[in-house]
Amino acid sequence: MYRILPAIVLLILSLLTLTQASANLTSSADQAETGIQVKLLVKLSPKIRISQAQPQDQSRSITSSYRHDFSFLPALLLTKLELDRASRVLGARSGRRLLSDNEALIIQGSHSQGLWGIYRPLDTYVRDEQTVVVLKRVAIAELQSREKHFSTLQVRQQQQEILRDDVVLPLDSQTRDAHSFAYSLHPIIENRLTTILGAIDGRDYVVKNQIVVLNRGQQEGVVQGSWFDLYQAPVLSELSDHLATDEKRVIEKQPSLSIGRLRVIDAEQYFSLALVTESRQPIGFDTVVQSSSSADSTHSLTAPIAIASGGEMR
Repeated sequence: MYRILPAIVLLILSLLTLTQASANLTSSADQAETGIQVKLLVKLSPKIRISQAQPQDQSRSITSSYRHDFSFLPALLLTKLELDRASRVLGARSGRRLLSDNEALIIQGSHSQGLWGIYRPLDTYVRDEQTVVVLKRVAIAELQSREKHFSTLQVRQQQQEILRDDVVLPLDSQTRDAHSFAYSLHPIIENRLTTILGAIDGRDYVVKNQIVVLNRGQQEGVVQGSWFDLYQAPVLSELSDHLATDEKRVIEKQPSLSIGRLRVIDAEQYFSLALVTESRQPIGFDTVVQSSSSADSTHSLTAPIAIASGGEMR
């Protein structure tokens, strides 16, 4: 009897150990199964927010575009008298000849206008004893301070180096009586011919977004906003001598080929500056330039024009 009792106790302990192990395994299995069940797959997709466009103030848009088009022209015309009266760059405190945007510029006169354009005189044109000078903008500056006999400007935008004796003009259109840059769509006499005298960058041929000088101005009805069509005339100098007279006449009557358009951006009494808005081929000085008679010559004021460096617009 006493010999059997230890064996029974050992058997009971073994059974208890097995029961506890089984319970632990069951608990682990439950936890594992529970973990698998709660790990849900969540699919994310982008959300699109629809916002209603706010109406724009049309008058503000026109005013902004109007000023952008003409108050910041990369080139303009001045008469000899206007040029003589304009202020000039005197230099910088560093005394260097080439001035950069890191320096404050000193200009002639005590001025109150806030925004200024710095221009470089280029070519001079004479017609009927009237002289105009083409100026190319090299920088834009803001008034920093003023004294009794001079003012100081801080350069904000620069397309080219600034030199002593460069011309300085206020960009505020209200302060420039001679060049108010009013954008007018006043038409000129239809079919009036004009001539390209040159380009402000000195090139023999121009393309879209470059500026040319025309030998017509306000006296002929040319104003800022006037349009001209560009044509390539039929080439007649190489006609064969073997052609009959009637055949030559037919060739001579062939219409000119339309190759582009110009828009006047600045006009003086006898001359004007025009921007090439369309060009289907390089435009030379022998191109036929004729005032536009099409109905689409009244383009919108709000068409944006971005000014590029080098006296070009795009």
